[in-house]
Amino acid sequence: MPIRALVDTELQRNVLSRLGTPIQSGIWMAEDNADVRLLLNRAFKRCGTGVPMEFFLDGAAVLQKAREVGGLPKVLLLDIEMPRMNGLQVLGALARNGFPTQTTAIVFSTVDDPACVEEAYALGASFYVRKPIGGVEYRQFARFCTACVYFPVIHKPVARALNVAEALEIVAHESAAA
Repeated sequence: MPIRALVDTELQRNVLSRLGTPIQSGIWMAEDNADVRLLLNRAFKRCGTGVPMEFFLDGAAVLQKAREVGGLPKVLLLDIEMPRMNGLQVLGALARNGFPTQTTAIVFSTVDDPACVEEAYALGASFYVRKPIGGVEYRQFARFCTACVYFPVIHKPVARALNVAEALEIVAHESAAA
């Protein structure tokens, strides 16, 4: 059995024993921009991560899926600016309903407003990352997200948005220490 499958299976067992509710493996991404979805999908494929991804056009669709399957993925990527329900509204809804700490919530956005960053962290985001620019950053972002799937991330939020390289460095440092 590949090591990724072993890690993921053990992780799911740990989560199930603690929460009593199923948690989906992989990554869910709420992003309304088709170009960003395409670029991220390509980056994940080029990196050969093998992590299952599911895309949603807005936050309302994420919450609906979570209710249907009775849990959340290991990593949840949320854009801030989306129709119907934005990333901060999703975090707020999850916080009111017992957001599982085993899910790493990553807000990724072009919005770099300190008040928005602070609100995201207050609502339970593990990271607030500025959206990637260009192919290299998209591949770094794919590696960062994949690392968050396989390694526990205990990140103390900072008071600003991180760039992709900073986020990847934090996860690499924490996974090496684990």
